[in-house]
Amino acid sequence: MTTPTRRWPTRREPTASGSTANGDIEQSSVRRVTIALAFDVAAVAAFVVIGRRSHDDGLTVAGVARTAAPFLLALAAGWGLARGWRAPMSIRMGIVVWVTTVVAGLVLRRVVFGDGTAVAFVIVTAVTLGLLVCGWRAVARTHPT
Repeated sequence: MTTPTRRWPTRREPTASGSTANGDIEQSSVRRVTIALAFDVAAVAAFVVIGRRSHDDGLTVAGVARTAAPFLLALAAGWGLARGWRAPMSIRMGIVVWVTTVVAGLVLRRVVFGDGTAVAFVIVTAVTLGLLVCGWRAVARTHPT
C-alpha cells in the first residue's frame, strides 16, 4: 500500500493565506492587503475628523495630522503585530489591530504628543475605532466579492 505524497504548492500556487510556498504574495492578495490597509487608515481618519469637528478644533491638514499621528503609528504597529498581510480582512486580525490602535494610540497621544486621555475620550476612542476597524470587516464578510 502506498501512501499519498504531499504535494507542496509551487511558486505560482498560493496557499490558503494567499502567500506562495516561497513567501511571495500573489497579486490578488496584494490588492486585498492594500484595500484593508486603506480602510483601516480611513477608519482612523474618520475618527479624527469626526472628533475634531465635534470639538470645533478645525480641520486644518496640520491639525488632523497631529491628532491622527499617534493612532496611525499604533495602527501600523497593530498591523505588524497581527501580521496583517496574512489575513487582512479577518475579524480576528481586525480585533488585534483595533486593540493595539486604541491602547498604543492613547499611550502615544499622552506620553509622546502630550495630549489628553480623559476617561470619556478613552471610551469614545475604543467604541468608535472598534466599530470602524472591525465593522468594515464584518460588512466585507457578509458581502464577499
